[in-house]
Amino acid sequence: MLENYIDQIITMGTLADSVTIIDDQQIIRHFQPFNPDIVPFTASDVVGTHFRSTFLDVDPADSGVLRALHGESTISRAYTHLLFNGQRSSGIESIFPIRMGDSIIGSISVSRFLSSPNRFLDVKDDPSVSPDLAEIPDMIGNSPAMQTLKRQILRVARTDANVLICGETGTGKELVAHAVHTASPRCKRLFYPQNCAAIPSSLLESTFFGSEKGAYTGSVHSKGILEQADGGTVFLDEINSLDPAVQGKILRALETKKLRRLGGTREIQSDFRIVSAMNEDPFACMRSGKIRNDLFFRLSTVILEVPPLRQRRDDIPLLAEYFLKKFCPQGPGKTLSQDTAALLSGYHWPGNVRELKNAIEYACIFAESSEITPKDLPSYITRTAPADSAGCTAGPAPSSASLKTLMEQYEANLLSRRMAACGNRSRLARELGITRQTLLNKLSKYGLL
Repeated sequence: MLENYIDQIITMGTLADSVTIIDDQQIIRHFQPFNPDIVPFTASDVVGTHFRSTFLDVDPADSGVLRALHGESTISRAYTHLLFNGQRSSGIESIFPIRMGDSIIGSISVSRFLSSPNRFLDVKDDPSVSPDLAEIPDMIGNSPAMQTLKRQILRVARTDANVLICGETGTGKELVAHAVHTASPRCKRLFYPQNCAAIPSSLLESTFFGSEKGAYTGSVHSKGILEQADGGTVFLDEINSLDPAVQGKILRALETKKLRRLGGTREIQSDFRIVSAMNEDPFACMRSGKIRNDLFFRLSTVILEVPPLRQRRDDIPLLAEYFLKKFCPQGPGKTLSQDTAALLSGYHWPGNVRELKNAIEYACIFAESSEITPKDLPSYITRTAPADSAGCTAGPAPSSASLKTLMEQYEANLLSRRMAACGNRSRLARELGITRQTLLNKLSKYGLL
């Protein structure tokens, strides 16, 4: 039921009082108050000023906003600041670093002031929502493979069994994890998704288990993921990228449902459920040592396999229609020409549903008429000719194609296949001998992001 009102609920003005962004020189570059009657200053007062000239009593060693410039993030941190205008401001903030490639270029703080009145979110009933809504409405597809997966999700969701989701990049593993949580008795508690490959190695343990003040330079009392998710579900994507030492500590927490913060002395009870995922063969990961055998068998009470898009071609028209409505919501709806529909159904989709989503969004942006034709699709789809598992091809390159076109065709095909096999962009960039930013530029050029 709640999913039907998400668009009404997720508005920053109901969830926060202000957003502050600083750059890597500690200069305030953006300030947006959502509740001006509560916020004691305006954007014109502080934008362009140094952070510490606005918040006068900030301790650089204890400031979450400044520590975020070194890669740390904080969720639900209480603060009290002396402001430049003599007033004091107290509240709770969530702080995250802002990255560009491998560099941190700033940090963002989302704040809720303690002087804010109590609020509630009022959503209006939508009479178009049917009481017979499918139990997993966000999972688009009626193919036999998807019907089987949906039945498995509903069955395992009623239990507390740990679930391992396997599938290629872009198949929707996080969507499956969220469906398991939503259909479970834990649905009213926190669902915490975390890509394990995105956590800096120096922050792995504190991210999962939290920390006590003084555990390391700049550390504060903070709850880790496993403690925050008490009663709820943790989704750990790319779990095979975790350091083996941290894997061992997660294994112990799984077995005992107890954890100890970094620098702490007492054990904390936490009733969390772990749903994990990987885009590699799990048994190959065990053989190569990427994942501990004992942790794998603890996590994989149930293994759910998400089929690649090329194995559920009957779902491509449904998915395309869904994305058309999502990306072309205004004005007369766009449709696919017969040739475009045939091209989409025959393409091998190495990037799976995510690649199809990107292709439809691209077409919605550039199509000049209400009918989307092949020329409106990303060029790599129409000019590459990779053989798919069903033996379909997009056709050979024209004999008159230039060397530049042929090289781009080869590069697009190579990148799409390597991304499908590897999944981790940083690792793929290293394997190809290029920088991560160069790889991102090429993926963007060919519509593979």
